[in-house]
Amino acid sequence: VTNEAVGAFNIRPLETYAGPEGANEYPYDTEAKAAHSLNDAVSALWSGDETTPTTVHVLRGVVTLDATIPVTRPISIVGAGADVSVVNGRNGGYQGFVLNHAAALMQGVCISNVFYNFQDSSANGAGASIRNGTMRDCRVTRCHTGGAYQSGAGLHVTGGLVTGTEIDNNYHNWSYASYGTGLYQTGGVVSNCWIHHNVDLCQNGAAGATVAGG
Repeated sequence: VTNEAVGAFNIRPLETYAGPEGANEYPYDTEAKAAHSLNDAVSALWSGDETTPTTVHVLRGVVTLDATIPVTRPISIVGAGADVSVVNGRNGGYQGFVLNHAAALMQGVCISNVFYNFQDSSANGAGASIRNGTMRDCRVTRCHTGGAYQSGAGLHVTGGLVTGTEIDNNYHNWSYASYGTGLYQTGGVVSNCWIHHNVDLCQNGAAGATVAGG
């Protein structure tokens, strides 16, 4: 059986690239073709099963975050270092990341300028919600929430591991019944992290971290 139609088959790559200097050319499978949006690079990955590991390489510079990225497969998002690989949420009103797979990994990236505006006690973790998997050697900075009852403007950790990560300069815009501005932890493990200069504008308490479990 043959099909000569151009583009009839779409074989997605196991590795993609995101970076501001690339050509933004699908399927973003080389540095030269790197996507400008991290969402595009993640969406282009192989997704034919739930077990094959895939990787997005975040190159030096600033890439955009255009919507929440749920990581529910063994996807690794690996930067060149949190000081040089920046994911900019552009204060778009949505959560940054949800890690929810044992083999999910975020490493060496900076999550910045994520504004999560949803008034609900379950809408925690503007920068990221870590439910399973690993965040390692990252930075979460200048992320903020917009509604009451939202906790963890930087990170919300209910499972998995966060290690070697800097959590700084995050804040609640409206912090009624909102806790743990930098970190709100109810499970999982947080170790060897630097949590500083997070701000609770309404002085609810625990501008740095609220640890209720884990």
